[in-house]
Amino acid sequence: MNAYGTALALGIIVGLVLVIFVIKFMNKDSASATKYDEMQQRARGFAYKYGFFAMVITELVLMVLSSFDRELPVTSIVLHMIPIMVGLLVQVLYSIWHNSYIGLNTNRNRFGLIAALIGGSNIALGCLSVMDGRIVKDGKVDFPVINLAIGIIFIVIAGALFLRDAIDKREED
Repeated sequence: MNAYGTALALGIIVGLVLVIFVIKFMNKDSASATKYDEMQQRARGFAYKYGFFAMVITELVLMVLSSFDRELPVTSIVLHMIPIMVGLLVQVLYSIWHNSYIGLNTNRNRFGLIAALIGGSNIALGCLSVMDGRIVKDGKVDFPVINLAIGIIFIVIAGALFLRDAIDKREED
């Protein structure tokens, strides 16, 4: 196993541990699990289903594209991340649109702060990678583009949350 693979594996483990602490911070009751009502649980089930199908379809499209004689202009790690990010984005957007993303015990302000920090830091890291010329390596889009993509995804999520809140507020009036 090389140093890059070891660093990636350790990064994933550290990331998963951080997620637990972030969830505990986000929740009003410091619980490590977010609570949802029955309607939210049902909608989240559909969101996971559609996210899974989006991931599978994206993987199939990439498989077909890579079966042609031309090599795709992305590294293998980016190729693996594309379906994951598409599936997660579909799951999150469906959940937001069906009012099942923010849990009953979630502090919306803390959630917004955390989302802004994650999105902003990833955009900054992505921009640094662009300026350093690390986005493309040997003619292929490389791993640092993931930071930029995650930052953009968080901007899309924030936009969807803002739009959902505006629609909800308008319906209340």
